[in-house]
Amino acid sequence: MSENLTQQFANFVQQRSPQNAEAILTNTSSPEVAAQRESLAREFVKAQVEPKVDGAYQDARGTIGQGMPTVSGGGGAGTVEADYNQHSGSIDGMTHNAGIKGNVGQTVGSMVSQNKQAHEESRQGIQQQGDDVKTQQTGLENHHKKEGNNFSEQYNKEISSQRDTLISDTTEKLRENALKRSKDLEDKLP
Repeated sequence: MSENLTQQFANFVQQRSPQNAEAILTNTSSPEVAAQRESLAREFVKAQVEPKVDGAYQDARGTIGQGMPTVSGGGGAGTVEADYNQHSGSIDGMTHNAGIKGNVGQTVGSMVSQNKQAHEESRQGIQQQGDDVKTQQTGLENHHKKEGNNFSEQYNKEISSQRDTLISDTTEKLRENALKRSKDLEDKLP
């Protein structure tokens, strides 16, 4: 049916605005063209769709309730109100017999409250776990820093010790070598 209406609308636009029909049907970027298209669509609905829908409604209105002897064929507000008053007791009885609960709103409200409470408890649990992780992370960072400082201190001590040993060994060798040469020179002197 929508394809049929689409084609009918395209024909309607061709008849009403033949000079702009292609732009009206295809240009989606222009606000002016969109306004023209909207106006023509309203005209199309009023001229061609509404009469068909109204006619179908009037034709079907007379058949409402056929095959259902206790259902009225429709009518004004007074008829509807009278039907409601006449049948509301039987509707309530059928509702009760079918086990349909009347306090659905309260039940749903209670379920929503319970769900919100469970959600809040979960959120608090997650928050607590997040705080625990942060505390543990802080502890690990402090431990890492401390161990890093200990390592740096130990490293510097080792470097200093090796440097001192190297310097003292070198100084001692130089001193021994100097004494030996000094003695050799003394021996050579008359």
